[in-house]
Amino acid sequence: AASWVLLEFLRGIIFTGFPWMGFAETQVNGPFAPVAPILGGLACTFLMVWISWEIFRLKNTRVFSGICIALAITLSQLANVFTFTHPTSEPLTVRLIQGNFEQSLKFNPQAMQEQFAFYTNAITKQAADLIITPETAYPWPQSNLPAGLLHSIQQFSTATSSTVLLGLIGEVAQTTGVQYSNRALGFSPDRPQYQYDKSHLVPFGEFVPPGFRWFVDAFHVPLSDFARGKLDQAPFSIARPQQEIVNAAITICYEDVFGGELAARLRNSTQPVNLLINMTNLAWFGKSQAPEQQLRLSQLRSLETGLPALRATNTGITAVLGSKGEILAQLPQFTQDTLSAK
Repeated sequence: AASWVLLEFLRGIIFTGFPWMGFAETQVNGPFAPVAPILGGLACTFLMVWISWEIFRLKNTRVFSGICIALAITLSQLANVFTFTHPTSEPLTVRLIQGNFEQSLKFNPQAMQEQFAFYTNAITKQAADLIITPETAYPWPQSNLPAGLLHSIQQFSTATSSTVLLGLIGEVAQTTGVQYSNRALGFSPDRPQYQYDKSHLVPFGEFVPPGFRWFVDAFHVPLSDFARGKLDQAPFSIARPQQEIVNAAITICYEDVFGGELAARLRNSTQPVNLLINMTNLAWFGKSQAPEQQLRLSQLRSLETGLPALRATNTGITAVLGSKGEILAQLPQFTQDTLSAK
């Protein structure tokens, strides 16, 4: 069991890491779920492998293995008595926008105008404490967006006291020029614009691994060398009249599958974090199991941290998660819709 956990751990860090489809997320609704907030998802993996081994050995060591199995499940369930987080304010009213734009149309000039119009209208259609779009909802560099587009969202935010989080392509000044970033841009009624730049980038898709520039150049991969956001970026603050400020930790794309990185961000944050937000675009994967798999990983992050989560996606699965990883509301996949919840 220990060797298995070590391999799972290494899989999450070697070659930038890819801890997808581990055993831990199967326990979101399983008997070892109460262990995750105390010892993390890898502890759930250890228990699963160990108990599986004891089940295999039941034929030869019936009494010992039976005691081990019963003890592990009983102690795990007793961990339910511990609560590490509690609500700090009145619930937020949220609107999560699911655009459902095919990946093949994402950077098509005509479809791009349609995306600008859809997301702008969806954002400004109705007020809410928090409105969130998917990753790169505006698939174009921030400074090159149509005139007045971002200003209209800021005006809406100020007029309605709504906080908006928008996915787009940011621009970061470097010594060699301007470099693009995968950005979440925040609009608040009485605060400066907030920005979060994705820090855990996808190899080849968002950064070029050393020695592979020839590969990217050969296939003419667009926007393949993004700037990496800092690990100590501040949480996004959602302020409401006569209410405590809610601070949200943002992840973009598959950043929420890295539980260790998220835990480090929460520990090192200068402000207490009350909410998790994931903005993603899984249109790349079409009608596959990827959206459901990432949803389970998001559930595991909520379970581990004891924090509710909001997921705004392009094609699904857009969802609201409770502090124990439970799904409170969700939209069907491959539909253009808005999820309103509280």
